[in-house]
Amino acid sequence: MSITDMATQYFVNNIAYVKEEPESCINCGRNDLVKNHVIAKTGKTSETATSKDSILCLACETLMVVADERKLALRLQLANPEDKVTLRSVQKKR
Repeated sequence: MSITDMATQYFVNNIAYVKEEPESCINCGRNDLVKNHVIAKTGKTSETATSKDSILCLACETLMVVADERKLALRLQLANPEDKVTLRSVQKKR
């Protein structure tokens, strides 16, 4: 098994909604970002949720969801089904 075959573990500690894609993390200011590895879907219900761009800061574990407004439902999935995501005691920020 090569290192590229191994699953990646992501952690999310905060969720923030942003109107446009940031160049650095809005929480800690670092540039250790990955885009769309954790896919965010938002909508009025989980059934009507649509995909939004999302950026995860690996340094402080803030998931930034690019959306004009905050919706009632937020659904997360992974771009690579072999990867894993762990939600810590998540705090939503706006």
